[in-house]
Amino acid sequence: ILEKCIHDKSQIIFISSSRVYNIKQLFKKKITLLNHSTSSPKSFYGFTKLASEEIIKELSYVYKFNYIINRFGVVSGPFQFGKMNQGFVSLWVWRHINKLPLTFFGYNGAGSQIRDVLHINDLCSLIFIQIKKFELINNKVFLCGGGFANKVSLTALTDLCEQISGNQCEKIKVQKKSDYDVPFFVASNQIVKKYYPEWKIKKSLKNIIED
Repeated sequence: ILEKCIHDKSQIIFISSSRVYNIKQLFKKKITLLNHSTSSPKSFYGFTKLASEEIIKELSYVYKFNYIINRFGVVSGPFQFGKMNQGFVSLWVWRHINKLPLTFFGYNGAGSQIRDVLHINDLCSLIFIQIKKFELINNKVFLCGGGFANKVSLTALTDLCEQISGNQCEKIKVQKKSDYDVPFFVASNQIVKKYYPEWKIKKSLKNIIED
């Protein structure tokens, strides 16, 4: 893709991940992230995303094309099919629709981990604004997400899925937790809204599940 950008002298918007942040620091600081460390460890997936970011920056400097990097957390909405790699929200909805068991890993199986969730339509609306303003705003990295309004724990998500689907699922509690799981992550949109004040999150968590 970058070779294509160089050949065509085009610009690039890269969708990165909140997984680029240092996991050990996340355990120590249960805070909304603005300028968090991207040092290791971060997960293999996070490493590949950060490596991609760095390649984009290096080639941008040499070949003089512009970029925008958006780090997103959990993104959900239509056309997801309950696969593990599509995030826990679509997985939870799919399992409730099909009355499949839910597994709560770590933290005494309480499902107390908290994440923010962004609807795919709201992600696309941000990208559209960025494209229109690319000549004015470029070569920047943004953290984007659902924010505090769309934060949810696994337990609260389970309750909401039960209300909307009318189904209850068997709950399996597993004490062992993943080394890559963090108890709290809510993306701050403070910086991205500073540059794009017209961008607004229109879809609530309930909208995300219903869609």
